[in-house]
Amino acid sequence: MTGNNRFLHATVAGLLVLILAATPALAGPLEKAKAAAAKQDWKTAAELYAKVLDDKPEQREAAIGIVEAAIKAGLPDLYPYAEDGLLALREQNARDWDVDAALGQISLALSASKDDTLAKKSYDAQAIDCFETVLSAQPTNEAAAAGLAEVHFQSAQFQVAIQVVDKFLAKNPKSSAKALFWKGQAHYFLAQD
Repeated sequence: MTGNNRFLHATVAGLLVLILAATPALAGPLEKAKAAAAKQDWKTAAELYAKVLDDKPEQREAAIGIVEAAIKAGLPDLYPYAEDGLLALREQNARDWDVDAALGQISLALSASKDDTLAKKSYDAQAIDCFETVLSAQPTNEAAAAGLAEVHFQSAQFQVAIQVVDKFLAKNPKSSAKALFWKGQAHYFLAQD
């Protein structure tokens, strides 16, 4: 290899190292939010998803991503970002089951964060609608079945929670830990009466 070729190869290699090192700094808020979520830095992820949703409320990945991040970080002030974005996405595409499942989860979290009985009932109804919509299209969706059972459990409708899980398990005989958890909880509370 001639001197010029070695210099050219060294220069290209050096530039590649610089580009690769700078890539995280060049990433936008959505990419940074996804990276934070991958590291389970839920607070950072939730805040970055909220920043994305400030600029573009219908950004699907951010609207779905903020649900898990805000719930796991315990940031109820950010729940409305998720709800607004997911409702906008639901209007655009009524058959996006991931959006419905996420809206069900955030509705459940919003219900738990409210003291007002009327607000709780409204969010519970929204969660039930979302989870039932998902289950009607995807009867094997474990998260939707568990979410629906949880809504009924949180509303002290223990028998209904058990029925939801039993109906799910009848269609999906392989056990579901999430759904079985809520069935177990419901049985426990029924035994207390």
